[in-house]
Amino acid sequence: MKKEIATLVRRIEAIPPLPMVARQIMELLQDDSTPMGKIAELVERDIALATRLMTLANSPFYGTLGQVSSIDHALVLLGLNEVRAALLAISVHTFFSDQQNASRISDKEKKNLWRHAIVCSQTAKMLTNRFRLQGADSIFLAALLHDIGKVVIQCFLPHFYGQVTTEVREKRIPFSRAERHILGATHYQVAAKLLQHWQLPGHIVLPVFFHHAPWHAKEFGNAAAIVYLANLLTHMAGYPTLAEEPEVDPQQFAGSDQCLFLVRSGFDLDGQLIGRLVGQIRIMLAENPQLFSFLEADEPS
Repeated sequence: MKKEIATLVRRIEAIPPLPMVARQIMELLQDDSTPMGKIAELVERDIALATRLMTLANSPFYGTLGQVSSIDHALVLLGLNEVRAALLAISVHTFFSDQQNASRISDKEKKNLWRHAIVCSQTAKMLTNRFRLQGADSIFLAALLHDIGKVVIQCFLPHFYGQVTTEVREKRIPFSRAERHILGATHYQVAAKLLQHWQLPGHIVLPVFFHHAPWHAKEFGNAAAIVYLANLLTHMAGYPTLAEEPEVDPQQFAGSDQCLFLVRSGFDLDGQLIGRLVGQIRIMLAENPQLFSFLEADEPS
């Protein structure tokens, strides 16, 4: 499978940078003193970005009592960190949706993958607040992008992605195990390569790379642990990327070595808390169905 991996690496290295407007906005968002009006002007130049940001801002998740009708209002409501994450998510989603090979993957599979990413990011935000950790914005972004490697494989090696999903379904094994068997590489390795290519910082790249094994992370270990836990809780709440993936039992996980690692790392987890967290995720999603819609907003013609 070395040939396929080499092909994938070349494809990743040929992926263009994020759209110019998104990059300009991201640069402005690095400076907390940048006037919101300047950011709003740039957002308004890209109709797709503006439409999706407005959809997100009008979600009940943000507690809006009235209609958010301007980009300025949406930016104030969402805040710099959320806007940064949303813009990156929108740009990545739009880029990969436009790839020719993307049409070879079923709409349901693509939608399930992005829904998993959105639930994982919101769960990571909840956990960051619950455990009072610093760096909430980078953890949110890492959780949102943790499975972007699957999207890359979908688009550039769709035949092999189909083989991976078939093996996951038939053998009921984790994605990464099927990927190693079929491709000789995993989605988290592919994701790290892409994010490095896009010159994202280590506090985002490393938690993505270690989101299945935070115990190996020598830097940003707490962030990797949160993305790892958020990913598991997202599966427990009923939002896997494939319905046939192995289920994660909350009580069984609570007694595992992996959970013990998290406890020793300072996360006060037990079976009862894990069950409550899963319940909170389901309630959050039931009350805020529009959380799923900001990546799927219709672009004006």
